[in-house]
Amino acid sequence: MFVSLLANIGIILINVYIVWKIKMNRYFFKLKSTIQTSIFIIMEVFVGFLLLDFSFVILDVHLDFRAALFALSMKYLGENVTLPVIFIVGLVRFIHSGQLHGLLNMVIVLIVLFSFSRVEQWANHYFKGAGPMLVLNGYYTLVAFPFGTYLLGDFWQSLFVYFVLFINTSIVILLIYRVIKDLQKMTDQATYDSLTTLYNSRKFREDLDNLSYSDKEYALLVIDVDNFKYYNDTYGHFVGDQVIREIGHQLAQMSQEDYSFYRYGGEEFVILIEDDNGDKAVRLANDIHRLISKLRIQIENGEVLDVNVSIGVAHRINHEPLDSTFIRADKALYVAKENGKDQIIIH
Repeated sequence: MFVSLLANIGIILINVYIVWKIKMNRYFFKLKSTIQTSIFIIMEVFVGFLLLDFSFVILDVHLDFRAALFALSMKYLGENVTLPVIFIVGLVRFIHSGQLHGLLNMVIVLIVLFSFSRVEQWANHYFKGAGPMLVLNGYYTLVAFPFGTYLLGDFWQSLFVYFVLFINTSIVILLIYRVIKDLQKMTDQATYDSLTTLYNSRKFREDLDNLSYSDKEYALLVIDVDNFKYYNDTYGHFVGDQVIREIGHQLAQMSQEDYSFYRYGGEEFVILIEDDNGDKAVRLANDIHRLISKLRIQIENGEVLDVNVSIGVAHRINHEPLDSTFIRADKALYVAKENGKDQIIIH
């Protein structure tokens, strides 16, 4: 039993890790939503089968951690994945189990299918964090309990069995929730700039390397805040941070699916765009230049600051490494600075 119990925990943990890695891959989200959903359904069904294969026995009752799997799946993958998984796993167990066991299991599946979403909505309304998952776990266990009692023939033994199952699955859910929270925190720190909440330079270099293998056409904008040293020297670094934060906010408002915004460092920002011929990048550069030129930033002493930016633009040529595109965009920015600032130069 102990080995099977550990196997169930291991299967759940490995599944969470794989789902996490897939969801962190930007290429995955370029797939159609139906394909994404289908991939996750296939994965979770396979995990459900593994949990069935490694079921453990307490007082002649075969148990597994499917309740934890379904609760986690509802939280992180949604009902469009979870409900089909519950049905498919239940149907296969119905086909391969004994007549009575399979029939009772299918009744449990049907009850859960028609009520799981409503229970989750209720739980989300009253609980936060891991609370809704614990409610779903408890609900699934509660639905299964009367049928387990019927098969076992003893109420108190059945209560003990399902209580032990609920405690173990709840511990696993809480553990995984805590791990995911820590992973999310570390990922955010490694991916996002704390001042602007845009992607940071580390993320930019990573994306540049990864996308260089793609055959798609891209363009890069490199943006620099004009006279930024003046703001820092005259008003202090707090005001300098305020300027950067406000510009970052304005850029974030322009975000679209095929745009990626980064704070590259200091007063410099970079935008990576999917762009077949460079026209989209030029239009975006003009929009940003016009938007920032209208920006007025009120600082603590009541003074209002005008802000301007210089922008360098380059379009990827002949599927060159995006490092080369970035260098050309940076050179264009340098020319814009040398020519008097507050302008756009296209390389």
